[in-house]
Amino acid sequence: MDKEINKSIADLARMVASGFSGMDKKMDELEAKFNERFDMAEKRFDGIDTTLFSLDGKVADMTKTVKGVEESIEPLLTGYKIMQKEIGELSLRIDRLEEIAAAHK
Repeated sequence: MDKEINKSIADLARMVASGFSGMDKKMDELEAKFNERFDMAEKRFDGIDTTLFSLDGKVADMTKTVKGVEESIEPLLTGYKIMQKEIGELSLRIDRLEEIAAAHK
């Protein structure tokens, strides 16, 4: 009977060892798949990072351009306001002259 128990224990030990060996293989396969997916994700993030850096540079260039346009427009707006005021004053003068001319008819 001791032999049977010892044999059963040995068989059980072999089964457990075999199970652990199978788990090692499965864990290695799983780790390889995770590493592959991680590498793919890392490459995608690197691409996204490069794209964002490029976009950031373009936005900075556009900001400089817009500021340049704003600086160029500012004197034009000032000139426009001055001309608008002068046109208003000239219009008032013309109205007065027309009134005077109509009164002398």
